[in-house]
Amino acid sequence: DDKARDIIIEYDGFEYHFNNLKEVDAGNWKYFLTDKDVEREHVLESYGYKTIRLNKFNLGDDPIQSISDFIENTLIEYEEDDDTLIKEVLDDTSKAHKGFLSRTFKHCKKCNQNKPKEAFASPNTTSGYGRFCNTCVKPSTKKRRRKKSNIKAGHKKCPNCKNILPEKEFLDSTTASGKRRLCGACKVISDRKRRESTESYFKAIGKWR
Repeated sequence: DDKARDIIIEYDGFEYHFNNLKEVDAGNWKYFLTDKDVEREHVLESYGYKTIRLNKFNLGDDPIQSISDFIENTLIEYEEDDDTLIKEVLDDTSKAHKGFLSRTFKHCKKCNQNKPKEAFASPNTTSGYGRFCNTCVKPSTKKRRRKKSNIKAGHKKCPNCKNILPEKEFLDSTTASGKRRLCGACKVISDRKRRESTESYFKAIGKWR
């Protein structure tokens, strides 16, 4: 429709554009992109571009058809983004305008949103309404109820395995407090996974010795 659209197509080579190479597959590759790639994509899209990322996981058996489909879907997204944004702005503006005239709407200066007056209800104020909406204000009148603990004295619950063990299982002379969050068994597993993850990362970038 005689409209210019800015689309960036990038091909991500497996070795240099993903972290934890042993764990990446077709279902999770988006979560293992390097921070540098993700940051660059967000910066470019902030200028109005849309990015199509290609790699060995999403090209399929017919790469040319896949790329064609990606471009077509991206062009549709452009139209949907334009139409949806305009419609939402017009609807919100109209609703807020009517609400302010009828005094049923208020503006929250903290989140910069126009909301129904009910969203500002506060029984502790003279007018019955607070300056900020209830989403932005943490209710001070509601106290958190602590559940009664069934843990015996001298014992502690491990947040990982959920087992209740003697406190000596959580002693650790290498920490400032002399204690740790996890029990001994879970700490061993946690340390091993951390070492394996670190080793995998440095091997992937060619800096492991």
